[in-house]
Amino acid sequence: MHIFWQANLFLLLGWLVLGSIAVQANQSQPVRTLYMPKSHSNSGNPFRTFYWDLANIALHPARSQCTNLELKEKQEWLSYERLRLQLKENKKMDIIWGVSSYVRETELQPIKIDLLKGLNGYRAIVVKKSRIEEFQNSNLTALQKYSVGSAYHWIDSKVLAANGFKVITFSDFNTMYPMLEHGRFGFASRGLDQLWDELSQAADQDIAPVPNLYFHYELPVYFFVRNDDKKLAACVRTGLLAAIADGSYQKLYDGVRSFKEGEKLLQQKGNTIIELVNPFSIAPYAN
Repeated sequence: MHIFWQANLFLLLGWLVLGSIAVQANQSQPVRTLYMPKSHSNSGNPFRTFYWDLANIALHPARSQCTNLELKEKQEWLSYERLRLQLKENKKMDIIWGVSSYVRETELQPIKIDLLKGLNGYRAIVVKKSRIEEFQNSNLTALQKYSVGSAYHWIDSKVLAANGFKVITFSDFNTMYPMLEHGRFGFASRGLDQLWDELSQAADQDIAPVPNLYFHYELPVYFFVRNDDKKLAACVRTGLLAAIADGSYQKLYDGVRSFKEGEKLLQQKGNTIIELVNPFSIAPYAN
């Protein structure tokens, strides 16, 4: 389905052999604390803890071939732009996750393994329930007649505008669905990785996805580290490839119901996928 990444297992085996030597040499090194964004780690919701859990799996010494690393959550909630700046400026931030863009991949170092296997690039059209029939069987031209709601700092806002949509922006995610209910814009475009979780939280609101109608554009989700932190980048990449190879990545992914529900929607018969162009991305999986 959709976008596939493939791990180079032969290269991984070589890294593991060389890394085992490095592990022995690193046993006496001091512990390095790695800071990550706050991530609902105590929520019990696998969707909200996925990236934190995945980083812990990938950076386990047996997979990353790196020792003396300790992950720690930041205690305060910060906007993504503040997180990006803290990472860039080395202010107690070492690893973040987010969608790819030219700016982010220039300012930071991406580990180019799509953490969601392309699922985030498929976008549901969420509307008021009373308007579902109005939107069904729409093509790109028909949908461009409606305004779309999106946060001002999301890359999606730029992508949608570049594809001819009038974008109504907001600053607080929590206002998105109430604004949709009150007719401030015609629809919202939401990733299939997050759709089920969001709609479960908004069950009392008069909104629903248009059945069998989706946008698609390149929107990979990566871990990012500082440009000069080559060692950590290698640890994360080696660990992710090992987690893919030993099945621990897939086990974690399969445990997130929101991802499974998104995959089910893509597999339904009669889907219409409207392809959009993302002019702000860099070709994924390049390294």
